[in-house]
Amino acid sequence: MTKIGLNSRSETPEKNERLTFFIVDRQPHLNPNSIKYLAQWVGRLFVVTDNPRHPALRLRSRYKNIQVVFYEGGVDFPDLFVRIRHLVIESGGTLNSVPVRQGLIDHVCVFVAPLLVSGRATSFLMDGYSLRTESELVNLKALKLVKSEVLEHS
Repeated sequence: MTKIGLNSRSETPEKNERLTFFIVDRQPHLNPNSIKYLAQWVGRLFVVTDNPRHPALRLRSRYKNIQVVFYEGGVDFPDLFVRIRHLVIESGGTLNSVPVRQGLIDHVCVFVAPLLVSGRATSFLMDGYSLRTESELVNLKALKLVKSEVLEHS
């Protein structure tokens, strides 16, 4: 969200009550301005963090549609995913790898734009730590291609 400029947005967005966002933000990358913008934009905003100083903890009393899911000592993805039935993850490769390697994902839709950007310091579809031992091979999952189609105007 910070990459698309939410931390510095000044306009008031058009409210869309049908939108629900789950944002995993441990740093925090979001600042008070971006949290305010999101709260004004979406119907429900869940901020998932393990940072006791995350600004969403202070702002949730001001905006009734903000809920903070706080984990002490690290985000517990298996616990978080028990709460969610359908989820769209729009993130970098580091976060993409966590639920896949923990066996929490059973269906993946990949949309690839006609332009790919990658490099040594640029995250891609799957990133994160490297598998280093034979015992970690159980974290690999075979995928089955169900469908491939070219979208209009791509």
